[in-house]
Amino acid sequence: MSCFFHFCWYNLINQVFIMPKKPVIDRESCIGCTLCTQIAPNTFKMMDDGKADVIAPFGDGEEQIQQAIDSCPVASIKWIEE
Repeated sequence: MSCFFHFCWYNLINQVFIMPKKPVIDRESCIGCTLCTQIAPNTFKMMDDGKADVIAPFGDGEEQIQQAIDSCPVASIKWIEE
């Protein structure tokens, strides 16, 4: 998993990456363009109502999730602190 030091840290004891933030989608403002699901398909999924949702907050790398956030035409995706 790729990430920047200021966004996550490496736990040497457990040897796992921990991201102190996770992506969330404001489903009311989502227009269903599918860009996020194309860019980060392990994190985002289109639901039956035609809007995207987060299915696995850490399913893709942080850079890939950030690219999906930056690509959202209505800025429906944001990071929240854990």
